[in-house]
Amino acid sequence: VTRELTVAEQAVTRAHAELCALPEGESLCAVGSDEDLDARLDAAIDRWTEESGRWEPLAERVAQRPALVAEIQTLDSAIVEADRRTAQTRTLLDAAPERRAEALAALAEAGELRMQVPKLRAERDALRRVREAHTDRDAVLVRLATAEKELLDARDAHAAARERVLDARERRLAGMAVELAGGLVEGEPCVVCGSATHPRPATDDGGVPASEVAVDEDAAAAAEERASAIKAIAQSAVAALVERRTHLDAVIGGARSDAVDADLARVGAELAAAERTASRLPALQTAIDRIDAEVDAWRTTLADDESAQSARRERVTALRQTLTELDEAVREATGGRGGVAERRRELAELVRRTRRHRNARQEAARARDRVAEATDRLSAACADAGFDDVAAVRAASVPDKQIAAWDTLLQEAASLRAAAEETLADEDVRAAMSAPEPDVEQLTADRDAARRRLDTAAKEHAVAGRQAADLQEYVTHFWEALDALAPLQARHAELQGLAELVSGRGQNARRMSLRSYVLAARLDEVLVAASGRLREMSSGRYEFVHTDAAGVRGRRGGLGIEVRDEYTGALRPTTTLSGGETFFASLALALGLADVVSAESGGRVLDTIFIDEGFGTLDPEALDLVMGVLDDLRAGGRVVGVVSHVDELRARIPAQLHVLRGEHGSSVRVQSPLGVS
Repeated sequence: VTRELTVAEQAVTRAHAELCALPEGESLCAVGSDEDLDARLDAAIDRWTEESGRWEPLAERVAQRPALVAEIQTLDSAIVEADRRTAQTRTLLDAAPERRAEALAALAEAGELRMQVPKLRAERDALRRVREAHTDRDAVLVRLATAEKELLDARDAHAAARERVLDARERRLAGMAVELAGGLVEGEPCVVCGSATHPRPATDDGGVPASEVAVDEDAAAAAEERASAIKAIAQSAVAALVERRTHLDAVIGGARSDAVDADLARVGAELAAAERTASRLPALQTAIDRIDAEVDAWRTTLADDESAQSARRERVTALRQTLTELDEAVREATGGRGGVAERRRELAELVRRTRRHRNARQEAARARDRVAEATDRLSAACADAGFDDVAAVRAASVPDKQIAAWDTLLQEAASLRAAAEETLADEDVRAAMSAPEPDVEQLTADRDAARRRLDTAAKEHAVAGRQAADLQEYVTHFWEALDALAPLQARHAELQGLAELVSGRGQNARRMSLRSYVLAARLDEVLVAASGRLREMSSGRYEFVHTDAAGVRGRRGGLGIEVRDEYTGALRPTTTLSGGETFFASLALALGLADVVSAESGGRVLDTIFIDEGFGTLDPEALDLVMGVLDDLRAGGRVVGVVSHVDELRARIPAQLHVLRGEHGSSVRVQSPLGVS
């Protein structure tokens, strides 16, 4: 409590010093006695607060002054920037005609060069072919020299092989007698003389045996055949290369290789330049269009900038007038001593410091009261404890640390006593104390055996626990995967069912695909429109009926058309109609389709219809009905063209186009109500 009083008095001192630091605060503290200082402080707070309130409206206007100044500066900058942009835009507008003229000249030049591109490409391709012919001719000459050398070698090899064949044959002829003698058998006739006796057969004089000579001859003949084949191949190769050289010479036409390369480089450069220039045609046209668009945009920008500049200047004039009026009001209110904001801040600081001083004085007074009350309670407590005063109490006291140590020792002693009494009171302890001395060795052995069983069980338990944990994790993953798969399975089943339904399988009882189903809906509309035409043409007898029944052999249905015969009330296939009925049924379908298309396309009418033949199958009554429908269409603004050879139609059709066959070809004659042309 004493410390609180000291802190409070220090706070009073600081608050007093802060208040006296201000001129008006110092004069407030210097006037009057200390007893009525609180009243003076309250009165000063009220006075200064009231004065600050009087300044508030003007302060709000002054607070807006920086915004006014900033807006004026922003508008001035915007005016300068707009003037700069306007000057820049006018410069661009002045330069635009020259830029457009340059772009037009470049566009004309590019157009002329584009006309030369095909000619240059053809010339370049021809020069490339000549250059390739030069390159190929050099390679052909090298290959031709090699082939001619190979042909000479093949001819030499063939001649040598042929000489070996002739030599082998000569040696065989020379040893023919020995060969024949070698084939004689005693008692069998000779193939030459027919004698069965052979008194002096020819013998080998040490030469090559006849069998070996025959083998050499066969080998030489085979070698001669191979050499002949090689020579023929070489001759073919030489002939082909000579022909290739002749063709290349014709392509080259006497042009020199260096001249061709120079012409190719020149033409290639001219073609590249022409293609580059021609490729710029869209860009040049775009540049011209862009220049025109920029000119229009710059003119629009100039008009907008001039309008905006006028508005900015008017706004700046109004803001400057407002700022001048505000400064004049501040000078009148403050007398030129300062600003409103500074005076309000000064008043706010005076109020804050005065309140702090007043609150500090009140807190110090309350602290003094608490100190007096605590002093009285302390004196009463000392008297009750048998001490004369506080000094005697302090002399009899010991340090808190010593008291805490004594308490700790007492608590430890009590804990030891309680633990010992609890141990002695245990029945097992009492039984153990009264039991005979145990067999320590046997108990040790039992303990070791139990420990070994415990270790084994612990290992098995650990393995089982690990397996159980793994199994639990696998089960969790399994169910998570199953849960994740369930929406996909449901989605797959839904999509599969939808796909089967769309394709005409599954739960689709009608076995109709989605396309057939949609077309069937459109077909209903066509049949409704066509039935009206058909009833009119058939005198009310027939009308179309849509059927979605399946076809024969399980074929999918959905787009079938039948005819209701009002005479019998039965549905008939369209194949049972006669030729004339089939014609006006087809015509009714075509007209119904035209009506539906017209309705679906926003009222666009198919105003031209051509009908090719089919009228010859109609009886006169049916023809009258059909022509009546066609006349109604023509009266409604449609053009109906009829291609027919039926003579009865000539009287019914006013405008006719006749195709006449002549000696010099066909001619056309137009017959109209106005005459023939």
